[in-house]
Amino acid sequence: MLLDVIRFLSQKEIYKQGIKFIKKEFVTEEVWTLLQYVPSYYEKNPTKDKVSWPDFRLQYSIENPGNKNLVLIQSICDTLNDSESLPISEEVMQMFIDKMFAEKMIEAAEKVAEGKSKWSEIENVRQKYLDTSNRAGRVGEGVKSVSLVRSILTGATAGYNFKLPALTSIFGTLGNDFIFVAARPDGGKTTLLAQEAVNISLQLDPGKSVLWFNNEEHSRRVLSRLLSTGLGVTSTWIEENKVEALRRFHRKYGEDRIILIDDCHSWSVIEEALEKYNPGLVVIDQLYKVDSEASDALEAELFRKKCEKAREIAKHVCPVLASNQLDGGAEGVRYPPMSHLYGSKTGAQGEADGILMIGRVAGEPDKRYVYAPKNKLTGNNDYFEVTLDKEHARFL
Repeated sequence: MLLDVIRFLSQKEIYKQGIKFIKKEFVTEEVWTLLQYVPSYYEKNPTKDKVSWPDFRLQYSIENPGNKNLVLIQSICDTLNDSESLPISEEVMQMFIDKMFAEKMIEAAEKVAEGKSKWSEIENVRQKYLDTSNRAGRVGEGVKSVSLVRSILTGATAGYNFKLPALTSIFGTLGNDFIFVAARPDGGKTTLLAQEAVNISLQLDPGKSVLWFNNEEHSRRVLSRLLSTGLGVTSTWIEENKVEALRRFHRKYGEDRIILIDDCHSWSVIEEALEKYNPGLVVIDQLYKVDSEASDALEAELFRKKCEKAREIAKHVCPVLASNQLDGGAEGVRYPPMSHLYGSKTGAQGEADGILMIGRVAGEPDKRYVYAPKNKLTGNNDYFEVTLDKEHARFL
């Protein structure tokens, strides 16, 4: 079991969340020394997301030739390398699930006691614990890219900060949540997603990316929005300075921080991308255009299934921001109710952690009105008036 614990913690992101549960007095001196050296290994190997035990052994031996436990540590590294292909026991995984959620439950209870949160937050933590634990024995079902390891490490996410102050007021921070952004055509959905995707890309850990699945506008227009909001320049300037715009954007945000996947009309495309990349945020623009396996189901049930899959990604891999249309009844309404979500009844709304509605009225081309009729993150349903700066693809 101890070797499983070490292998489990040897994954870069899991180490950050799990090492705090390991006490020095519970392990041998050489194991404690090995675990404490893991950050040094990643500091010298920033592109790796998992320990290579032969490399770890060599690096530690070179830097610590006089350590009295060197031979034992080398032996542990050899054993870990030999057992690399074996699955990590469910007992170890469940142990970390229990410890992580116990800590989250304590934090939630303290917030309730201080009047900073509602009782529902404790129930949310409890339900997330049950959902995660129930999946311990059935890894591989549902979304193919979801793994229990990711479920555990993302469960304790502190959260990404939003760019738009109104979103911070509404949702606080973005953890492992599935949030809908809904508006009428040309209401600003893609612009808002682009602004937040670029902003969150700077908050991602090394090696992680924003995966943007595009079903709406032409990919060139989406890229233009990303460049415009990221650089604070107009689409006209970008059109006249394409090469310079890309150069500046890559220099500021990195070449692989936002990966744009076009014509995403199948869940298999999403699943393959989740396997190929290491996402820190998934954006689906627009969700209702992604097909569903149950083609004979009613439209509302089809849409619910899509939302259910998006929520699974959010819970077990990374946060999901998805856009959707509002039906004609929302035209000219400042704060449209969520019943106007296109193709939905109540099932789809039930899958989302948060639903952000964007309204507008005639005669106010730059004004948008936002609120969250459903908000499991903070419970805030306040109304906000914001400004859409189309020239720079930004909400203010």
